[in-house]
Amino acid sequence: MRVIALLSCFFASLTCADWQIEPDSSTLNFMSVKNSAFAEMHSFDQVMGSIKGTHLNISIALGSVNTLIPIRNERMLNMLFNAEANPNATFMATLKQDFAALKQGESTLADIAGQLTISGATVGTTFSVRVTKTSDGALNAVTVKPTVLNAASFKLVDGVEALRNIAMLQTISPVVPVAFDVTFVE
Repeated sequence: MRVIALLSCFFASLTCADWQIEPDSSTLNFMSVKNSAFAEMHSFDQVMGSIKGTHLNISIALGSVNTLIPIRNERMLNMLFNAEANPNATFMATLKQDFAALKQGESTLADIAGQLTISGATVGTTFSVRVTKTSDGALNAVTVKPTVLNAASFKLVDGVEALRNIAMLQTISPVVPVAFDVTFVE
């Protein structure tokens, strides 16, 4: 009986282990295209999240948008994201694979389907990732192809148009490729 109790505790700790994003080892990038010819890479500098059992929760601080141009960062926060009312974008999913069971150095491909919320609008979104258990036991998830988000799906077209007008551009594409490389530690 005692052995069963010990085994139960051991397996419960494996399946209920909490994994947290390691912020210093994680990046989230997106691309904007203006005037149909100029592509620029941007990022969010604060990505937080966890895996608890099969539940994945990610939170991106919209105030950490980094376009390398301070006035553009400010305009995106106010005119596009309405970050004062909606300070975070979130992604929530139920994982279908037990990535913690990977052996060190082993990796697997997965499509992570969940709900992405930006500025109050929620859209079903899937990210194609490669998850690797690193030599130090961390889980690294990196997109194998960018996920393309459409501003219209998140009701952000008016914000894109406002940015286009204030920057005196002919166009800003409403479709935005997103890629990430995040590391989870226990």
